[in-house]
Amino acid sequence: MGWAYLERLRWYASREVGLTKSSGAFRVALCYPNRYSVASASLGFQSVYRLIQEQPGMSASRAMWPDPDVETHLPPNGVLTIEDEAPLADYPVIAFSISYEMDIVGITRMLEMAQVPSFQEERSEEDPFILIGGPVTFSNPLPLAPYADAIMMGEGEETFPRVLEALESSASNDECRARLAKIPGMYVPSHHGLIAPDPHTVDAQHLPAYSAYWSPDSEFSNMFLVEASRGCPRFCKFCIVRATNTPMRYQGVDTVLARIPQDAPRVGFVGAGVSEYPEIKDALRVCVDRGQEVGLS
Repeated sequence: MGWAYLERLRWYASREVGLTKSSGAFRVALCYPNRYSVASASLGFQSVYRLIQEQPGMSASRAMWPDPDVETHLPPNGVLTIEDEAPLADYPVIAFSISYEMDIVGITRMLEMAQVPSFQEERSEEDPFILIGGPVTFSNPLPLAPYADAIMMGEGEETFPRVLEALESSASNDECRARLAKIPGMYVPSHHGLIAPDPHTVDAQHLPAYSAYWSPDSEFSNMFLVEASRGCPRFCKFCIVRATNTPMRYQGVDTVLARIPQDAPRVGFVGAGVSEYPEIKDALRVCVDRGQEVGLS
């Protein structure tokens, strides 16, 4: 194995701030099929990482597609996780967070390099369980169906703990698929065929989503991300958010601010309609008074 790749993983890990790790026995490889800088700028990816770490007895280890300059230095069994420096095939569950359709290519490449069959029908009980979720599931999950054992549709704050419990307690991948098919918001292609269930949404009590860490190596350098609101009140016909992620939901400004570490150098407020959040000016004012740089996305 080339040391350049392993040193890059350790370099990234050493520069992260605010990360809380877990040593739970049930391990999930949480993958983002793009570079580290893009993964670290994904609030969804960071939120799922935190959700796994918060579950008793569970731990998440992150893996991303390597940077171009170290791609040729990968070990024979593919990318390694940052926390454990272990190959994906060593984990009972490989979970992918996917934001863009083109990242499907990254899923297949990461699985193939890990010597895990890309297609679900070609995997055996000895192979890891492949779980996929992310923003793409709000629009069209069907391109993911050939590769996934199960797809988490929409928002995961309520669904994901139930999914993790089934993953941990099932005696086989086949049993797990059958159990997950009964959970609202879960799409199991081997059970549902081409008829995907509607994306799941949660109410405001589960908000806001927020970062697990910040890093100078993120596309949003040294920025802590927090969700100002979810959904959008506008009726733009071209926008997938209005069609699938309604109604607009949000928490009070005190709840949002409580999630923001005061030592974060920069704060990014995230949402489909950030400017529609009634208390956005108050939130920005508090952060600016703390000396934090702010951004809206």
